[in-house]
Amino acid sequence: MIAQGDIALGYDEVNEIIKKWIVDTLGDIPVVIDAPGNSDQSGVNVFLFDLMDFPPARTKSLAPLQYKLRYLVTTWGADTYEQNRMLTELVFSAYENHELDVDLSSVSAHLWSGFGVHPRPSFFIRIPIRKSLKEQIAKRVEKPVVLTSVAASTWGKVVGPGDLPIVDALVEWPDLQKTTRTDKQGMFSFACTPSGPGGGRLRVTAKGVSVDARINQPGSESKPAIIRVNFKEG
Repeated sequence: MIAQGDIALGYDEVNEIIKKWIVDTLGDIPVVIDAPGNSDQSGVNVFLFDLMDFPPARTKSLAPLQYKLRYLVTTWGADTYEQNRMLTELVFSAYENHELDVDLSSVSAHLWSGFGVHPRPSFFIRIPIRKSLKEQIAKRVEKPVVLTSVAASTWGKVVGPGDLPIVDALVEWPDLQKTTRTDKQGMFSFACTPSGPGGGRLRVTAKGVSVDARINQPGSESKPAIIRVNFKEG
């Protein structure tokens, strides 16, 4: 059984990595974690665009839960030349950053319209987010484990007065939640039943009457366990 552990690289840590990357590249400028917008001052928008699969590598230890966050990166300001200069510097520095993957996929005009801004140059970065997993230490077994053997099947025969077979009687094994009916010879069987000491407790119903019985040892097809019941005629 696995229990979830601490976050190895969470959403807050991811955004701090992104902000640090931008400030290290462009200096102390505004960084907005939001949809692209317009402003008279120079700055950078980083918008969480979607999530992507990122299966963990196979290791001997327990692999973390993880996927990738894909962010849309845009620049803004009054000077278009300055916007483009900042964007190109960010692309190059992102390529050099081992924590980021660069994606130069284009953005549709409909998306820019949804943002309420004019189309502008942009690019995507991808960064993993992870949650570590902890293995639970198995509890020490203080008592010996008792194994109950399982027989292939248990056979029985329901008979009434004079050892006459009772046909179509309902036979229930409540502890195993199993039911069956007797055949023309009064025979019945249950598959995969315990063969240890104590046998099994059965309930037999016929002619509107139910009686409890016990099989101490599992019978076989050739030597079924005999269950004698005395149903009164209605």
